[in-house]
Amino acid sequence: MIQETIRCLTDAERRCLQERLDAQCPVNGRGTARWGLIWAGGLLLLALLAAGLIALRPNPVLGGLVGGLLSVAGIVCLYALIMVVSGFLRWRQAYREFARDTVPVVRRVLREDRCLSRDVTASQVYEIEEFEDEGPGYIFAIGEGKSLLLKGQKYEPEDARMPWPAPTFSLVRSSDGELWIGLFSSGQVLSPLRTIQMDECLDDFVWSEREDVLDGEPGQILNGIMKGGQPAPATGRRGSRRG
Repeated sequence: MIQETIRCLTDAERRCLQERLDAQCPVNGRGTARWGLIWAGGLLLLALLAAGLIALRPNPVLGGLVGGLLSVAGIVCLYALIMVVSGFLRWRQAYREFARDTVPVVRRVLREDRCLSRDVTASQVYEIEEFEDEGPGYIFAIGEGKSLLLKGQKYEPEDARMPWPAPTFSLVRSSDGELWIGLFSSGQVLSPLRTIQMDECLDDFVWSEREDVLDGEPGQILNGIMKGGQPAPATGRRGSRRG
């Protein structure tokens, strides 16, 4: 069963939103400068050693071996330096976008104290194990011959102490659906009736994010997303596909 309601935020949901506001950029200028200097210093030292090697004019075999090792070490240092700088720039840009686009929405939701809660009660679940970092998949039996298909990184409880997969849980967004707040579960762990590998599924499912209510029991839905299966029709679809 699935029931959608507009309600006030719970304490757990408010904490989740406040933690986003309190989040700091995972990189900082001081740490980046320190590591940048370390790798740049390594490059300079290797350059000096290479210059000294040339000046000494050693045996060609020995010189070639040492020169090769210095070249490899130099490539490693250069690559590390590039990764430090590019990683810092990438994270800083992502954090600026977060502060510009997401923070105002989070503050508004906290101020309004309203959310859209999609409350789910399930009797069975099939699990599809995560592939790379695309997130696991779950197919829940929700009664009346329907199933809820979830797929993606965000479909995990906000608190690691919450049971998952679980027979009762809520998919919570801002009241206008603009902001994903989180998944909050309760009860005992619902043991999967079946667990399959993600590579047994169709490519468009593997690289997608899904939150769909589908006609059919979990076994039928699983058949529809596996290679060689027949797709099941969707009803009350919410979610998107990527890639």
